[in-house]
Amino acid sequence: MINTVAVVSGGSPDYLIDIVADGMVRLLGRENVHVEFSWSRPGAAENRIFRHLYSLTLGSPNKIPIPECEALIASVRVPLAYIQKSKEAGSPIVAIVDGEDTGELKSKYLKVADVYFKREYYENGRYPVRVVDLPRGRRFVPTYSREYPEKVLNLSFAIVPSEQTPNEVPTEKTGDVFFAGNVTSEIRAQLKEMVTRAGYTYLSNVLGMDKYVQEVRRHWICIAPRGSGWDTYRYWEIPYLGSVLLCQKHPLKIDDDFAHGKSCLRFSTAEEAKTVIDEFLPDKQKLLEIGTRGKNLVMEKHLSIHRAMKVFSALNSCG
Repeated sequence: MINTVAVVSGGSPDYLIDIVADGMVRLLGRENVHVEFSWSRPGAAENRIFRHLYSLTLGSPNKIPIPECEALIASVRVPLAYIQKSKEAGSPIVAIVDGEDTGELKSKYLKVADVYFKREYYENGRYPVRVVDLPRGRRFVPTYSREYPEKVLNLSFAIVPSEQTPNEVPTEKTGDVFFAGNVTSEIRAQLKEMVTRAGYTYLSNVLGMDKYVQEVRRHWICIAPRGSGWDTYRYWEIPYLGSVLLCQKHPLKIDDDFAHGKSCLRFSTAEEAKTVIDEFLPDKQKLLEIGTRGKNLVMEKHLSIHRAMKVFSALNSCG
């Protein structure tokens, strides 16, 4: 059985590797986990806005060097040469964590991996492969689909417990519907128009963490549309904070996912989102039940330690 691991982050903007690192520390203890933030871009620095995602892993220094670790977990933002060198130096088992927004796999990282975890993993079992790299700004990219190799597993975001952990006493619900997000897509523009027209709460993403948490907790329903990728942190954060998740239907394979009408609400279009709101908002008891089931599901299945357990199990299967 593997007892020690090294987790190396290349500064992924989606933080899946940081979620895994946090979970590994909680699972194995800081003394058995080497954590390294190997920023791949010269001069790049930590993103302090989301520092709570990796504050635990930086809370104390490493106590075990990488060569003494039995496995290496690295993101696809870590230079390939670094991973190969670490593997040769004494980390025979390698897990690659691909938290990128696109569904395509990184072929070079796939080759070096014993197991490869993909965030945007499609439920139909097939992933897109680019035929041609077109110039930046061109939207049409010819693709074909390929079945996932056996060593590729799905791994979604999860919640890193933080100072925003919900209190035992729920926040009083003084707002109906809340949507926070910059207008970066047509569906977001439509949702913003729908929310503002209906007199609900809309705010841009320019919010401090405390303000955002406060707004989520005081509203009955909070909207989470697709971001740069289908899987977003707020997808898990909203039910964790005790509100009802109203989310866009997605094509991903997610273990123990939320269910419409039971632990979340789902929509495909802005019009459907409004219809769902009109149906469920008057029944506050029903919303309370959905919110409670959603929060319980996060606490039982979707914390960082649960993602680490899946990675840990796969690593041991490779040994």
